[in-house]
Amino acid sequence: AVDDATAQLIADLEKKELDRLEKQKNLQQFISDYIKQRNDYREYDKKRIAAEDERIHQYQIDKDKRDAENEAALKKKKEEEARKCAQVFDHIDKELKEKEELEMLQEQLDFEENERKAREKDQLEAEKALKTKVQLMEAQEDWRKQKAQQKAKEVEEDKKLKEQMVKTFNEEEVVIKLKELERKEKIALHMREAERLIAIKKEKESLEILHAKQLWEEEQQKIRDRRRAIQEERLRLLKLHAVKLWGYLPKGVIMNEEELQVFPEEMQKEFLASKTMNDKTSTNAAIAQKFFKDDIDNDEYQRLYARDIRRFFPETDLQKQQQQQQDQNNNRPPGLIPGLATGENVKAGPKWRYKSTRPW
Repeated sequence: AVDDATAQLIADLEKKELDRLEKQKNLQQFISDYIKQRNDYREYDKKRIAAEDERIHQYQIDKDKRDAENEAALKKKKEEEARKCAQVFDHIDKELKEKEELEMLQEQLDFEENERKAREKDQLEAEKALKTKVQLMEAQEDWRKQKAQQKAKEVEEDKKLKEQMVKTFNEEEVVIKLKELERKEKIALHMREAERLIAIKKEKESLEILHAKQLWEEEQQKIRDRRRAIQEERLRLLKLHAVKLWGYLPKGVIMNEEELQVFPEEMQKEFLASKTMNDKTSTNAAIAQKFFKDDIDNDEYQRLYARDIRRFFPETDLQKQQQQQQDQNNNRPPGLIPGLATGENVKAGPKWRYKSTRPW
């Protein structure tokens, strides 16, 4: 079995070697054929290129020949055209010369004609100027005659006009004097009438001032009566109700010493004692005089008091005017509470409780 395998292996190797040699031989044959074909193609290509060069050379020869023939024909054509152009130019020059000669003759004739017309025109103008001069001399002579006649006529008219004006001026002077006298009388009448009207106006103003003063006094009396009535009503209410509420009264209810007299004596002493806690050396009378007198004279209290009167009682037109004038003087907007300027609108109804200005 080993021998068979070895023999088989050797046979395979020999077969492979034979195949390799066969392939190598075929390859060499292919290479030889390829080299031969390439050499044949190169020879063919050389012949083809040589034939192509020959054709190109022949084409160039033919082209040069055709170019020479064309150039000769073109040259001949140009020479013929130049000859014809020369003939045309000669003909044109001849015509231009003839035309110039005709134009020169025409210009000469026109110049002579214009000269003739100018001479005729100058002659006509000279004749016209002479005729005009003669006419002007005749017209000037006529004008002088008319001027002399007109001057004589004007002298006569001036003489008549002067006489008429003298007569008219005398009449107008009389009329002017009469008018001046009448004007002075009218001025005097107007002056007397003006003085009378001024006197009436002054008397009327005096009566109005007196009447306004009486109205103001009446209004002031009404205000005083109203204040007195309000104060009496306030004292009555304090006497009726405040005594019962002693110890619970808010600050500022008692405004002056007169209101304090409404309360019993022990309440008065208690009230005055409460005001002398910080001043042991002062008497009750001195304390009362110190605080109540300041309240009575206080401007703020007076303004608040007047405000309540205006709220509680309807105002008259005179009071409204006085209040508006006072507001304007104090730079306060109308319709606000006087003295406060807080922007609060005026409301109806009295307020019996005043804001206290005391230091306690």
